[in-house]
Amino acid sequence: AGHRIGFEGTPSYYVFFRLDELREGDEIRLQDAAGDEYLYRVTETKVVGPDAVDVMNVVDGKSLITLQTCTLPDYKDRLIVQGELVEGQA
Repeated sequence: AGHRIGFEGTPSYYVFFRLDELREGDEIRLQDAAGDEYLYRVTETKVVGPDAVDVMNVVDGKSLITLQTCTLPDYKDRLIVQGELVEGQA
């Protein structure tokens, strides 16, 4: 989860700002602190209410990433982007 707008002057200031532009089939590339890289392919995007915590549940047999941020303009709901691991450690 991340804020739609982070902290000004930091590298994460706008990291999730354009999250709503991701579509099914798009790539999400991550690098962890050890330098290992992971490639995920977006499988689903949706908007849910703030109490829909089930979107973070583990799915047996799948290596998923779930990105979550608030919706614009009122930050009332949550934008969820999920992707499945394509390359990297499972």
